[in-house]
Amino acid sequence: TSDTGKGYTLRVKLTDPSGKPAGTSMEYSLDDFRSGFGGEQVVPEIKIGKVQLWDDEHPNLYQIRVLLIDDKNQIVDEQSVITGIRKLLWSAENGIQINGRMVKLRGGCIHHDNGILGACAPYAAELRKAQILKRAGFNAIRSAHNPISKAMLAACDMLGLYIMDETFDQWKCSKLDYD
Repeated sequence: TSDTGKGYTLRVKLTDPSGKPAGTSMEYSLDDFRSGFGGEQVVPEIKIGKVQLWDDEHPNLYQIRVLLIDDKNQIVDEQSVITGIRKLLWSAENGIQINGRMVKLRGGCIHHDNGILGACAPYAAELRKAQILKRAGFNAIRSAHNPISKAMLAACDMLGLYIMDETFDQWKCSKLDYD
């Protein structure tokens, strides 16, 4: 609500799985967002032509970059997110459909640990674990009892493994007071 954002621009860019620009790049003045706080919300949109969909057989990943640009056209801050685009449908008749194809989830539960490394989750260890599961025929995993690490999420996205990222291991009763 202050004037500290005057002259700043928010730029949103999207690159396709090969690293080429995809869709329209969007730019917004921070004033656009500030005016939205009292009324209509401003939501950046990017229109993409031919989308390369993500699934367990085609793990196509896009990068979304959000840049904060000052009045001298210098990057002040930047955030980046890697994501896949998919179409999900589910019904009693057809089960889960991903990108128009019925998918049977084949996998198991994994815990947030890496053998002798313990609960440490370096990307290389998580990638190795995901590669072993994929080679064994898994297309899905469930993070048993706790959220999975960001490194494992990234490895699964890259390899095409579906994830049920479990938050809690108890719902109606607790193991300890204040669970």
